[in-house]
Amino acid sequence: MTATLLDTGPLIAVVDRDDKHHTSCVRLLEELEGPLLLPSTVLIEVGWTINRHMGPTVHAQFLDLVTAEFELVNLLPVDVRRMAELVRLYKDARLDPADVSVVAIAE
Repeated sequence: MTATLLDTGPLIAVVDRDDKHHTSCVRLLEELEGPLLLPSTVLIEVGWTINRHMGPTVHAQFLDLVTAEFELVNLLPVDVRRMAELVRLYKDARLDPADVSVVAIAE
């Protein structure tokens, strides 16, 4: 089975019923087979966004979803070194830590 590395945008869409991509993202997550990997950096970014824009009740529901459905992935020192390399390489893009961590973990 293939593992799937999750990112912020689709997870926000899953939680936000008003998001134009809600239905397709929910369907995608339901159809995926194999582990759903959630980088801890993405968990923080999604949690912050949900709490700020949808409130603590929805934030708690998201955390329940995380514990039930996703496998958390923590950064290793090698990932952080790779993140630094990527930030230097793509300095004009001003990559945020969550985005760069997804790339480093995926590699």
